[in-house]
Amino acid sequence: MLIQCTKKLLDELKIKPRLAKEELPLFSWHANLITVNRRKTVVLVNDSNRYTIILHGLKAKDFKSLTEIIVNSIRGSLLDESIKAEIVEQFINHSPEIIYTKTKDRSRVARMNKACDIVKRYDDTFTKETLNQSGDYWEHYIEVEKIIENHTQNYPTCLLGVGNAPPEDVGGIGGYAEFLEAINDPDHLEHKSMIDWGKMQRYRDFDIELRGLTPLTF
Repeated sequence: MLIQCTKKLLDELKIKPRLAKEELPLFSWHANLITVNRRKTVVLVNDSNRYTIILHGLKAKDFKSLTEIIVNSIRGSLLDESIKAEIVEQFINHSPEIIYTKTKDRSRVARMNKACDIVKRYDDTFTKETLNQSGDYWEHYIEVEKIIENHTQNYPTCLLGVGNAPPEDVGGIGGYAEFLEAINDPDHLEHKSMIDWGKMQRYRDFDIELRGLTPLTF
């Protein structure tokens, strides 16, 4: 597993970065060291899906065993997401050696920095050592109408839906509102550019027939 660290984190670890090797984005992370509420905090952002893990309240001794802490945190977080234990272990065992190297991708560094900004913005909510944040910090409220005890899968299936999903990187709730205003107003200065950008981001009307949900396999 590849952990691409900022200089600040590498200095804290007191290690020299190894030469970067090619690794699938799903098994690569960008990592930074920040301070939240006067406590050292490591923010890890997955290169493939931006899944974010925050290790809060780390002490000097913790950095000596950071590899173990990272692996256990990834395992615990994925299990908390109700992913089957055998799938989680496949993920971890696919790339069992943790390699610390330098950051190299500007766009992914920008995503990591954005995640760090979100962590600092919600610094008063930290009650655990590990907290998951992601992207533009969308909050979803789910109302449970019925529990099916004999459901054969460990992931949700879309049965009905209304409304369109925001395009990737739209900029949170405010950005999505501005995007909708632009694409729905032919006289808007950014009408055409936003429509073109939306197409690039695969923005389209919701279609139940396109849900096509399948389990993740490695």
